[in-house]
Amino acid sequence: MLNCGGTIVDVECRDGNGSEVNMKVEGAGRLLVFSSVRPQRCLVDGFEDAFEWENGGKLMVDVSWKQDKNDLAPANDP
Repeated sequence: MLNCGGTIVDVECRDGNGSEVNMKVEGAGRLLVFSSVRPQRCLVDGFEDAFEWENGGKLMVDVSWKQDKNDLAPANDP
C-alpha cells in the first residue's frame, strides 16, 4: 500500500493457477500490486470497484478502511 499504515495480511490463490486472488488488507490507501494480465474485475469488500492497470503489470486499487469487530478504527474516525 502506498501509505505507511497499510499492510497485506493474507493472500489466497483460489483456483491454483492465480487467475482468482483474494487479499486481506488492513489500513487504507492506494494498493499497488503486480499483475501480468489485466484483471476482468476487482472487488473491494465484496463489491465491484474501479482499478487502474498498466501494460507493465502495475495494478492500483483504492482501499478504504472498514472497521472489523477485532480491529480498531482509524484515529480520525468519529
